[in-house]
Amino acid sequence: MNIRPDNVWAQVKHRDWPVVPGVRREIDFGFDREIDEEYRERFRDFFAWAEANFVFPVTLWIDLRHRHYLVNRQHQRMGYIIYFKPDARPEELSDEDDMPVADVPVRWEKWCFDEILYSLIECITEYYLWLLDRQEESVNDHTDDVLEILNLYKAYLGAPEEYWD
Repeated sequence: MNIRPDNVWAQVKHRDWPVVPGVRREIDFGFDREIDEEYRERFRDFFAWAEANFVFPVTLWIDLRHRHYLVNRQHQRMGYIIYFKPDARPEELSDEDDMPVADVPVRWEKWCFDEILYSLIECITEYYLWLLDRQEESVNDHTDDVLEILNLYKAYLGAPEEYWD
């Protein structure tokens, strides 16, 4: 799999991360009951691909919510919201309650699968910026990184165009 070396996903992958006792190195995820099983399976496939090709030095919990969008504290509509323990560095975390948590809205009536997946990849990109201690950078500055991961996954999957609608 070819990925640009300056992509934050590649930078995290090629860095040596300390093993922190009690901290699982994976993506954990959950679904609202209203999310159809077919779409749950699509997300499980993506998460399996991501874990097989990239590293997750600190557990990232992702809740896939049956919503059109989320609303942040400033009352703005968001494609995802991610929460980190303030000022904590990955190697300092030892408790499951301290791990980053993300909410991602999933509503098929409104969004195409690739649009929802784009938001999910943005969310993981923000997690990677946190790991690299680059929170001052905006995910919007890394649009090329997000698109590259989305396109790599699309190429890997080789699914027909209607899969992404």
